[in-house]
Amino acid sequence: MKILLKVLSAVIIFNSTIAAQLIISNGGADYNINFDATLSGVNEGQFNGTGFSPSPSGGQLNSNAWAVSGASDGTLIYGGTQTTGDFARGVSTGNVTDGGIYAFNVLPSNNTFGIQPSTNDFTSGTVTLRILNSTAGSIIDPTPK
Repeated sequence: MKILLKVLSAVIIFNSTIAAQLIISNGGADYNINFDATLSGVNEGQFNGTGFSPSPSGGQLNSNAWAVSGASDGTLIYGGTQTTGDFARGVSTGNVTDGGIYAFNVLPSNNTFGIQPSTNDFTSGTVTLRILNSTAGSIIDPTPK
């Protein structure tokens, strides 16, 4: 069963010396992580499932903001590089069996971040997005969706 994710978990970082790709600078604004285009540097163009790097090529996610555990090919730490195997399964329209991270194409020009669990991959694991709060207040969503 594939699990489509926008974000599995988020870690709020309040230290401004930490590198983060999503920087919350306006407490009254909505922020959206869009895997189809660059938004506040969250990814370099449309995510195409080719891995993670601290200096990402087109279609990769920036590892300064993402950490991943639970893959049989190892873990991704902040600032690390994982561009093969479980971390880079590419684009798929679904019906995959190999465990790993994919860019699932749900509509033309509309990819989403997804994980295909398998016996050895992501039967337990985490995906964490590091966010920098540069406002003076707390980050909350007063209107649940």
